[in-house]
Amino acid sequence: MDAAPARAVLQRLLDSGFALERIAIAAGVPHSTLTTLRFGRRGAAAGVHLKTIEAVVAEALLRLEPQAISTSTVPATGTTRRLQALVATGQTQSAIAELLGRGVGNLSSLVHGRRQIVTVGTHDAVKALFDALWDQRPEGPKHDAARRLAERHGWLPPLAWDDPDTDPEPPAVDRDPDLVDDIAVALALQGDGPRLTPAERRICVRTLWARKYSDILIAATIRCDAKTVGRIREELDLPAFDQTELIQHRAA
Repeated sequence: MDAAPARAVLQRLLDSGFALERIAIAAGVPHSTLTTLRFGRRGAAAGVHLKTIEAVVAEALLRLEPQAISTSTVPATGTTRRLQALVATGQTQSAIAELLGRGVGNLSSLVHGRRQIVTVGTHDAVKALFDALWDQRPEGPKHDAARRLAERHGWLPPLAWDDPDTDPEPPAVDRDPDLVDDIAVALALQGDGPRLTPAERRICVRTLWARKYSDILIAATIRCDAKTVGRIREELDLPAFDQTELIQHRAA
């Protein structure tokens, strides 16, 4: 596309006091791309302005409103972990970028942990997408490739995290995720267990659900987040109890 309209929008935002890096984050395009758009090429063609740019970059800038450039930022840790977890399930980076309305290059820097902060808007958008897709496992060659990429980089799946924003490192036990230690399970069911593997968590959730424990009570017992319990329960196709059913169970 013609670069002039996008360059004009970028200049207006800069004149309004927005930093180039913040504009890049809000638009979902690489910082280097906006630098070249604003200041021209480097090297032998230094100072020569681009006549055309990729359509996805132009469209991102043309639809960007000043009020959409959030001044609030948060650490990128949770955003990166959620994106890596989605790739571990088989979601491709190009598909994720399209769903978020972002450029693949900008998303890649986040997935690989090269960004320290993100806007609140980016964090919330990725969190919403994660909540919608965490339990889906798309099939096909490109999705298998995404899972292999995640495995090579050691990116963890969704259920490895209690809270991607606050979990410490390392977030999971240094044991085989499919390992089941009966003693660890027994201790966890008593509320006094070590950190569990994903397989052990599933056993505990199923067992405590059968005892009509709520998600909150299960979480308190096995020492994890209630949202994690909810995800495991959904994965195991275990329906949630309503409050009346729980009260009647306790009364009995």
